[in-house]
Order: sequence, then structure tokens, then C-alpha cells
Amino acid sequence: VEQGDVVLIVADARYPIIHLPASLLVFVFAVCKKRAVIVLNKVDLVPETRLVQWETFVPQYAQAVLAKHNVVLGPNDMRVCRFTSNPAAETTTAKEGEAIDKRRKHKQNRNAKRYAQFKQANRDGSSDESSEE
Repeated sequence: VEQGDVVLIVADARYPIIHLPASLLVFVFAVCKKRAVIVLNKVDLVPETRLVQWETFVPQYAQAVLAKHNVVLGPNDMRVCRFTSNPAAETTTAKEGEAIDKRRKHKQNRNAKRYAQFKQANRDGSSDESSEE
């Protein structure tokens, strides 16, 4: 942190506050006097409305924490941006709960298919063993 110009902090978009403890914010902004980019990761798991709320709340939260240490953030001291390793148009623009429901259904279908394949393989394997005896 001390040697860099900008600090990159990756926070889970589902609940980024747990990745932004006050001690980290104070260290980056008050002690090291660095600028930071807060990356909200896994945005494909969060509805658009929630992301907008977090993008608004995180800078307010940081400013409130830093105010206790007499630190005022300038307009270029902190940025909040989004990231996902699974970019699909319907995930971050879905209505509340819709993106999560689609992912959950897809996962359930995939798991059901794998379970059926597993059961079939066990049936086939057990019938081979019994015919050998």
C-alpha cells in the first residue's frame, strides 16, 4: 500500500461492507493518504437496484468513517466500480430477485442432470458387478 499510487479494494457486491472495515479505510486514506478504487465483485449475483444502492452507500460510509479521523475525501480520492467474471446481460439488469432466481433454477437443473447421470452410472455399474458373480 505504501509504495503504490492507488489502492484497489475488491469487495463482494452482495454485502461489500464486510470487506471495507473502518480500520482499512483509515489506513488507506488517513495513514497512507492514498486514493482507492472499490471494486464491487460478483455483480451478476446482485439485482441492479441493489447495486445502485451500494454504489451510493459505500462512499457515504467511507466518508462517515473518515470524518471521525478528520479526513475529508476529495472527488477523485475514491471510485466505486463493478466487476463480474460471468458477464451476462440479463444478470445485472434483471428485476429484483429475477437474476438470482434464473441462476438458482439453472444450477438446480444442472445438479438434477448430474444426479440422474450419477444414478444411471451406479445402476449400470452395479448390474455389471452382479452379472460377474
